Amino acid sequence: MSRCKIDDAGVDIVQERFDVGIRLGEMLDQDAIAFPLQPGLRQIAVAAPSYLERHGAPLHPRELRDHLCIGFRWPGHAALYNWEFCENGVWFSVAVSGPLTFNDQRAALDAAVAGAGIALWVESEVQPLIEAGHLVPLLTEYSAAFPGFALYYPPHRHRSTAVKTFIAAVRSAKQP
Repeated sequence: MSRCKIDDAGVDIVQERFDVGIRLGEMLDQDAIAFPLQPGLRQIAVAAPSYLERHGAPLHPRELRDHLCIGFRWPGHAALYNWEFCENGVWFSVAVSGPLTFNDQRAALDAAVAGAGIALWVESEVQPLIEAGHLVPLLTEYSAAFPGFALYYPPHRHRSTAVKTFIAAVRSAKQP
C-alpha cells in the first residue's frame, strides 16, 4: 500500500519508510539522490505600506532588529527561523523578533498585510500581494536565490518498479 505524508517538519524518509520525498535543495542530506523540481527560489522581506508609514523601512538586514518582525517557526522545531540574506556573495542570518510568531506562512503574510510587522517569505508567494499594493518589498538587494524544491530518495534503498516508474515520470515531466 502506498503512503503519502505532507509535513513541513524535516521527516526522515528512511525511518518513516517512505520511498521518496520533496525537500528544499539546501536541506537535503548529502548522500541523497536528488533532482530539482523547480529553479532557485528567493525570499524577500515585505511590509504593508501602513507599517512603513509608522516605522520606516530598514536599509540593511541588521536594522531588522529595530523593527517588529513577524517570526516563523518551522513545524517540529523549537527555535525561531533566523532570516537569511546575502551580501557580496556571503550568506548571513539575522535573528528577528516581534510580537507575533507563526508556524504557518500564510498567517504570517496575513499579519504583514494587516500592518503588524515585516514578514519574510518566498518571492513568488508574496508577488501577488506586492502587485495588489498590499505589501512593499524590502531589502531585495540582499535577497539571493537558493536551491528550490527537489525530489529525493536514499541511495542504498531498493526501489520498486512502481517507485522507479514514478521517478522516471517526474523526471520526464521536467524535460523541456
